[in-house]
Amino acid sequence: MKLYITILPNLIIILISIIFHGCQKERKYLNNPCLDQRRNAIYSMAIDTISISVNDSMPTVYDKVQIAKDKYLIGRSKKNYRLDIYDLEVGKFIKSIIIDKNFVPNMVSFYVYTMDSIFVAQDPYTISLVNSSGNVINKWVLDNAPINWKLDEIINTPLYYFDTDRENINFFDPKTGNIHLTLTNTDIYYFSDREKFKLHNTFNIHTKKWGIPFGKIEAAYSGDSEREKQYLPFQSHPFCVVLGDSSFVSYPMSHKVSIYNNKTGLLLNENCVSSKYIEKLPPPIDYETNPQTERNFFVSTSLYGSLNYHNKLGVFSRIALHEQPEKLPSGKLNSHLNKTVSVILFNKKLEKLDEFILDRESQLSSFGDPQSLFVSYPTSNGFIGALKERVVTSESEFRHSIRFKFLKK
Repeated sequence: MKLYITILPNLIIILISIIFHGCQKERKYLNNPCLDQRRNAIYSMAIDTISISVNDSMPTVYDKVQIAKDKYLIGRSKKNYRLDIYDLEVGKFIKSIIIDKNFVPNMVSFYVYTMDSIFVAQDPYTISLVNSSGNVINKWVLDNAPINWKLDEIINTPLYYFDTDRENINFFDPKTGNIHLTLTNTDIYYFSDREKFKLHNTFNIHTKKWGIPFGKIEAAYSGDSEREKQYLPFQSHPFCVVLGDSSFVSYPMSHKVSIYNNKTGLLLNENCVSSKYIEKLPPPIDYETNPQTERNFFVSTSLYGSLNYHNKLGVFSRIALHEQPEKLPSGKLNSHLNKTVSVILFNKKLEKLDEFILDRESQLSSFGDPQSLFVSYPTSNGFIGALKERVVTSESEFRHSIRFKFLKK
């Protein structure tokens, strides 16, 4: 009896501890808090095709694309140093800009301000300004960013860098000379102070000075103090849209969108801007896992994609990719390209206005990148979409040929 009395309090403590830690692992922030919001449809979506002729020597699909002034499509294939420019209005190729890799080594991405002012990001943290002839006009080494995180372990790697798979240059403001940037941090697993990450900042090309870092990392990425769990790298990088002094920020594994003042770094507003088709986002997977587990996670889980502003409509959009089974009914492994995609429209107050799901016919294309469905290519009133490979009828068919337009009813 005495033994029972002695053991009982310990059992209670253990039970309470298990319940407490279990509650911690619930990750309630992954639940969609505004799933029940219902709104009347106020927009419709029109779809048409663009006829673009290309010769046999030109790519038919690009890995990196930017749409300029609704008129030009600028594309880069894989890791080459050529930017191809197409006129969407007349449907033809215009020219290529060849960038000398001896002067711009390790090119990872580009941002077109004008056809004669192209900012090129280089790994790890250099930006070059290139003109329409491919000549380097200026160069900045951004190795002194005022970051607020540090490594717990000593490794021979920078704390941040510019990355091929993620967009680091968000915007250039010619009035202030500020380049608006989103930094890619080194493997998040190395850091215990993840909640301190502020990945957004501005760099002034005239004064060569940094602004004030801003942007709180979402709970989904900082909630595991044991550092045993992780999301895949592309599922951790935030999206950012700049409108004047305001920067709109979202994360793939968060239902929220936040607004920051990019001069003061202050949080101005945040709200749930979620998909009615995503009830709950997935928890992270084990850090040390096998490639097949990572692939299954990539193929099956829901997440949010690109954030964009469509200035003719005065609305924002947010891409949502829906959950799907790891395997097809036949038993074969599914593909991430089969995911159902929807687009959420919302206003500057972060109020959701509408949501469109691509129907079966338009599921044959994407809102942008046909290989990475979470990346979209915006226009002032919609998107330039791309045909998925399985529906291409000819090897010479230009795949960036679908135009989505949103029309107010």
